Amino acid sequence: MEEAQKSKKRKIDELYPTRLLKEKRDQSIYRELVSGRLEKDIMDKYQIGRERIYAAKKKFAIQEVIRQKRQKAIAYRLNLTVEQVRKYRNDYIYTSLAKTGDVASLVAELQMSKEQILKIRDKRIANELIKGLSFEEVAKDAQLPIDKIRSIRDEQIIERLKEEHPEEIARDFKLSMEQVYLVKQRSLNSNSEISDSSITIKDLLEQLEERKTKVLSLLEEGKATKDVAQELMISQRTVIDIRNREIEKSFENKQDGKEISQRFHIEIEELYRLRDVRVLMQNDQGKTSTFLSERFNVSRSRVGSIVSRNNSSSKIKRTKASSQKIPDISTVSEEKRQEILKRIKETDITKTLGEELKVIVPLIYKVRNDEILKKLNRGEHIQGVADEFKMNIKNVREVIFRGNLAEFPNIKRRTLDYLTPEQAKTIRNYINRRMSIREISEALDIKASLIRSVKPK
Repeated sequence: MEEAQKSKKRKIDELYPTRLLKEKRDQSIYRELVSGRLEKDIMDKYQIGRERIYAAKKKFAIQEVIRQKRQKAIAYRLNLTVEQVRKYRNDYIYTSLAKTGDVASLVAELQMSKEQILKIRDKRIANELIKGLSFEEVAKDAQLPIDKIRSIRDEQIIERLKEEHPEEIARDFKLSMEQVYLVKQRSLNSNSEISDSSITIKDLLEQLEERKTKVLSLLEEGKATKDVAQELMISQRTVIDIRNREIEKSFENKQDGKEISQRFHIEIEELYRLRDVRVLMQNDQGKTSTFLSERFNVSRSRVGSIVSRNNSSSKIKRTKASSQKIPDISTVSEEKRQEILKRIKETDITKTLGEELKVIVPLIYKVRNDEILKKLNRGEHIQGVADEFKMNIKNVREVIFRGNLAEFPNIKRRTLDYLTPEQAKTIRNYINRRMSIREISEALDIKASLIRSVKPK
């Protein structure tokens, strides 16, 4: 097997002996990927493995990010997800800072703020610690002092304490609850006061542990979360949080689903639904599928299935929401229409604006889009309309794309994939005058792809 790999590498080196030829090969691969050719066909044509395809995709994605291309567009061109593009960018930031430590050059290169770049690095460092790497290993990888790594961890803990329970953070970073509270105390007090405050922290932890024991005991007796909350005079949300964290620990300790279900008197289907919700929450926080599979005692493929199923259902919900009936524009009086148009030229379209005008937001967009199409149909220039409504040309073209152009024939002639004989004749004249495609496109407000389709005589 090893000999076959060496033979394949020698063959590739013979085909692409210099760095320049390898660069040309990579550019050819990029064109093949963008054109939509299958990865298997590309691998056969250039005699490369799948890992080389992935490496090429990562390289091209980073190049496109540096050129300020939108992540969604990059993902579409290279057949990636937006999350993959973002991960490639974050990996590039992390490795660049580890090599050079030059934040200023990354700020200029990626057009991001210093705070954004350092936040990405710090989150990556926190994730490495959560995976179980030591301070020394992470410090060596990130090329930072151990004290700096410890400081970053503490900052991440303080940030997460704003939204998460200390018990979850303690489990992630493999700390005790007391250590988490001490980190919080250090951020509030001076070092001289920490020893005094630690006594208070112990008292607090004892109270929390006592409350947790009572909650779990009552739940195991079969009492409902609402009844437990009333008996202990705490919120039902607190009871549910304690129960869910204990269920998560039970999965991590490799307990069987039926045992957990019987312990908390929950139907097995409801238990797995709660587990899936916890998986999705932590997936959104950036936890890896390996980490989640170990924590919830499921396979990695099962984690992927939970995440992909959630993404599919989210798309269905968005589709249903978008297909809800919006009142017809004919129901809006001319007076109300003019009022809406006046206000949206002065301010952004928001829910607050809708409440002020006593009109739902989708109907406001409908009125605006109808006015845009009418103006373009009368012959007004697309740039002027975009400026008037404080939009960019891309958004105006999106309005055209989604509009019913049967009602606006003049727009149809200027924007769809065909030209009138008069337009074709004008374009030929411009081409014969040696005008560039871009100049013709701007002059006639016609897509560049249509201009390319016209052959000069």
